[in-house]
Amino acid sequence: MQGCRVFALVACLILVGDAAHGATVCINEVLYDPIGADGGHEFVELYNAGNVVVHLEGWFLEAGNGARPDDWRTVWRGTRDRVVAPGGFFLIAGAQVVGPADERVVLSLQNGPDGVRLRSPEGDADVVGWGDLPYAEYCEGQPAEDVPSGWVLCRVPDGHDTGDNLTDLISRPLPTPGKANAAPCALIVGPARCDPPLADPEGTVKLVVPLCNAGTEPIEMASLAWSVQGGVLELEAQPRPSGVLGLGSSRELVWTLRAPLVGGVETVGITVRAAKGCDGETSIRVRTGCGPVVISELLYDPLGDEGEWVELQNLSDRPVDLGGWRLVDASGRATVLGSGDAELMPGAWKIVAQDAHALRARWPELASDLVAERSGGWPSLNNTTDSQLGYADQIVIEDATGLVVDYVRYAPGGLDGAGVSLERWIEGDALVDPRLLVPCASPGGATPGGSSWLSATGESGDLWLEPQPQPFRPDHPGEPHLCRIAIPRAAGGDGRVTADVFSMAGRRVATLAAGAEAHGPVVLVWDGRSAGGERLPTGLYLIRVVLQSGAGSRRSYLRTLPLIRDS
Repeated sequence: MQGCRVFALVACLILVGDAAHGATVCINEVLYDPIGADGGHEFVELYNAGNVVVHLEGWFLEAGNGARPDDWRTVWRGTRDRVVAPGGFFLIAGAQVVGPADERVVLSLQNGPDGVRLRSPEGDADVVGWGDLPYAEYCEGQPAEDVPSGWVLCRVPDGHDTGDNLTDLISRPLPTPGKANAAPCALIVGPARCDPPLADPEGTVKLVVPLCNAGTEPIEMASLAWSVQGGVLELEAQPRPSGVLGLGSSRELVWTLRAPLVGGVETVGITVRAAKGCDGETSIRVRTGCGPVVISELLYDPLGDEGEWVELQNLSDRPVDLGGWRLVDASGRATVLGSGDAELMPGAWKIVAQDAHALRARWPELASDLVAERSGGWPSLNNTTDSQLGYADQIVIEDATGLVVDYVRYAPGGLDGAGVSLERWIEGDALVDPRLLVPCASPGGATPGGSSWLSATGESGDLWLEPQPQPFRPDHPGEPHLCRIAIPRAAGGDGRVTADVFSMAGRRVATLAAGAEAHGPVVLVWDGRSAGGERLPTGLYLIRVVLQSGAGSRRSYLRTLPLIRDS
């Protein structure tokens, strides 16, 4: 980093020269990696730490690509009518940044390691760099840390500049575009998120809103007041905060919202006020029910070099342009779908693959336009359940505006993984159950770019509680390796399901469900093995299903299933 220190000395001399004329303008705050789609949400805030007005004609802001030397492009130029007052801010922002801005421009900042450079008519005025930068020109002193999505790099106090990015710039989870980074009372609200990412009809969703004390005085949590405006979303539970929000610390407020029966999208606005007179606001678009495109199948644990993949299906009656859509996992890792062959026709599928070439090598019959173009990293789907989350991973699909379209959460079971995919239950271009994922029974272990096993076999109301297929031949080539039993929604709403497999002698050989909670239709699967994992021999077996409704009624069903072994 010796070169960085030399460059910092030069930059400091320039700043000293500006200070001698009573003007020191610096890059005060940067949001380079917003949550969701970056386009239009980035900003760079300038601050005048001097004692005279600075006219910005002849000034310009550059964005740098830290991967190569001397790779700068101009993103903004000052004009004669642009000034920044002493102790004032000048905000250069994208079109989607909320609040007033002095300039609206397309910044397209890199997410790191990269930098931005402010230049005056006399030369370099300030440089802010982040990440592991290999070239000295992209930073002052040492580069600042590379912050997570949605976080900003900012100076506290405003204008604090010793010539070292690492010590001068701190990271914060909530931006303050065009405002002081450290006022006596500064409450930053948002961005909000939903858990789960969207609400199912007649279901609930938690609205999570982070707060950050960006001021110089503590805030009593009990002094907070708020308003939540959510249209048809009904407020079921509100937070009861206590304690103190210390300097620079963050907390979350959580509301529970109940969704209506009919799907749709609405904007929820949240305003939070502190007794000291500071307040903040944020908003979020909340979807009830899935959008036009759903995650229809996923392979999280491939065999060999096939790679992970996620299949999307258009369940609407109109074409959907997937250009700019994002696939995001629970950790925030995302990949962006490209514009080439991005139109998804009604009923059609598109596969987002970790490795498109490996996927086609494994499934050579796939049409060339079935695999989506993408850019950026890969979400990297987890194979083991996180004990705190209760699931292994979450996959979210967002449209080009950042609105959640669909999501799934999965927990590996004994019948999926190792090349066997998980499928949504789709019949007649509609989801039977909004969240159910079942192991693929296809002999190939998956059905990329085609109907799920449930759709292809016509699993529907006239086959409720009937084991399928009959007879069950799990060893025979081309036959399903899993038997499935579709269980309808319990009468009266939620209920519990118990299902056991018996030999004709009346001995219980396997349990498929033991009082499992059922919040809607479910699918039980059996692989033809005993509870201990032994392959059961050819014979006729009995499957008993007991449904207990939430109202207390109990019904029992007995079904026969021939099991045939090839050897």
